[in-house]
Amino acid sequence: MTRIRNSLDDDFETPPSKRFKRTTTKKGGTSETKASSAFVQYKKKRIRIRNPPLTFCELLEGLTVEQEHSIDAVGFASIKSFNIKSLPSHLGYWLLSNYNPSDNILNLGSHIIKITRELVHQTLGIPMGKVHLTEKKKPSRKDPVVAEFRRQFDSSLPFKKIPTVRDVLDKVKSSKNSGRLFKLDFLVLFNTIIGEMCQGSTINMKFLTSLKEGTYIKSMDWCAYIITCLDRTKRKWNGKQHYNGPLTFLMVR
Repeated sequence: MTRIRNSLDDDFETPPSKRFKRTTTKKGGTSETKASSAFVQYKKKRIRIRNPPLTFCELLEGLTVEQEHSIDAVGFASIKSFNIKSLPSHLGYWLLSNYNPSDNILNLGSHIIKITRELVHQTLGIPMGKVHLTEKKKPSRKDPVVAEFRRQFDSSLPFKKIPTVRDVLDKVKSSKNSGRLFKLDFLVLFNTIIGEMCQGSTINMKFLTSLKEGTYIKSMDWCAYIITCLDRTKRKWNGKQHYNGPLTFLMVR
């Protein structure tokens, strides 16, 4: 797990100088040069995010030994060392502005980085299995996994209310459960805070339909899912509103 210094203030004052970016590929034994994603100059603008990583640190700091073992069992052992509590807002704005979801290129001026499943795995250490995660745009209780997850809040929330990150975190803390339900809670928090928070600052349940009973969680491609969240949220972001995607990954990659 890569770490960055925790700070709400930016120490990113001198960005790389602007250069024309080119990548070189081989075609027919010769080099062919093509222009990469356009570089956006550093403008010292701040990004506002809906899913700061501090809450995920709070989750990890309160885990029981049994819950830690459950995290190991689903292939997320490396995440237990996650200790990023805040993100530099100027740097975050600049990085996201220079990410192109059309070709998954992060243009840093002096060089470019191709965002791949392998890079996500190298950075976060999460499973990069062969099973693709599917999503339900509007997950409902008609799906058995969504219903299983939602039932734990029936006594504390109105029936139709979508749980927030705080609701799930409080449930994990109070129940001390380490079984399947804890694993669902953990993955919901991870994919909301590190992946994508949904509209109204509610949790990401879209992927839950992939986790039928008996599913081998380690076999799933969680790395590709982070890229899916990154691409989708970048396309929706206009540079002014709050960003709700995996900025944490983009900054520690």
